[in-house]
Amino acid sequence: MCKSLLELEKLRVWAQTYLQKLELRCHHMLIRELHASKRKRGHEW
Repeated sequence: MCKSLLELEKLRVWAQTYLQKLELRCHHMLIRELHASKRKRGHEW
């Protein structure tokens, strides 16, 4: 019982950190896309 709870907790922590890393990566990509589109728009004007 205790062992499985510990495993669950470990899994939860791992999932949390994994999701945070994923979110960060998505955020970086979004920012890059935004900057790229801004630059494109700037060139068009």
